[in-house]
Amino acid sequence: MFRWFFLEGLVRFGGFPEPFLKASPKFHRRWQTDYKALLTRKAVRDLYRIADIRGIEHLVEILPLKVGSPLSINSLREDLNCHHSTITKWIDVLKEVYLAFTIRPWHRQIQRSLKKGPKLYFYDWSLLSETGLRFENLLAVVLTRMAARFTETGLGLFEVMYIRDTAKREVDFVLVKDGKPFALFEVKESGLEIAPALRHFDRMLMIPGYQIVRDIEKAEAFPDNCFLIPAAAFLMLTG
Repeated sequence: MFRWFFLEGLVRFGGFPEPFLKASPKFHRRWQTDYKALLTRKAVRDLYRIADIRGIEHLVEILPLKVGSPLSINSLREDLNCHHSTITKWIDVLKEVYLAFTIRPWHRQIQRSLKKGPKLYFYDWSLLSETGLRFENLLAVVLTRMAARFTETGLGLFEVMYIRDTAKREVDFVLVKDGKPFALFEVKESGLEIAPALRHFDRMLMIPGYQIVRDIEKAEAFPDNCFLIPAAAFLMLTG
């Protein structure tokens, strides 16, 4: 039961200590407003000398709607009526002030691979309104931190990426070690069956496939080295 409340608190209030520990919607709204203002106004204005603060604030309001899909700079350019280079620069700035981060597609050695743009996620996933995307974003942060920890301890050079091919088969995350896929991770809110895309890439790449599920209570092993893992247990294991 504690694990369930821990997970639900993370999904709703994010991973920053103050809003998570207080677990107050009112406090969380005030904190989130201050958090965005601190990064988009003070940090961006003082460190990067960007004059169009309102433009970058507008970008921050739009980007949560783009989480979970390959990022299209052209689409953002049309939404904001700005140059392509301006949008690219603003996103780079948001990454440098640790508001957001991106993961690249992995495509080598995959037949009919599709070279798409990166996916963008937030360090504070509670900025997203849709709970399913919050949960996916939460796992993106957890896996990215895990990859950084593995790299820092000398186990190899790790990176979190995603896989998608021209048949529109996609797995949310692939942990890459020294340029080679090491493990697959699919994120689901419910379900007791392994996703077809996860099974497909698991067989193709011959690496373990883990489906992290929000509402199950126990792990289960499947053929072809695939596993269902309760999200709460996975978060406890990864720290």
